[in-house]
Amino acid sequence: MAKTMPTTWTGYVRGDGRKGVRNVVLVIYTVECAQHVAHEIARDEPGVHVIGFPGCYDNQYAVRLMLALARHPNVGAVLAVGLGCEYTRPDRIAEVVAASGRPSDWFYI
Repeated sequence: MAKTMPTTWTGYVRGDGRKGVRNVVLVIYTVECAQHVAHEIARDEPGVHVIGFPGCYDNQYAVRLMLALARHPNVGAVLAVGLGCEYTRPDRIAEVVAASGRPSDWFYI
């Protein structure tokens, strides 16, 4: 009879119970004017990715997409960067991410 190996898995169990195989940091800019700062933060850091949407208007699709990406199981932490004039507030993004059990922070430029 063939011997079976025990099933193993190397990954990250998130605070909300979901599992990821990567542990990336996500820098989210909430207004186009903060895009340059977000890219500078991530520039020399492996495993740090930048996302955001152009403009600063009320775009519910953009908000839903950024929050879904921020709570993805492969994301281990989030930093949200804003300017203070945008519809999508970085403090709210950080709050939603923290509620999913991940470290998060935010700041205005």
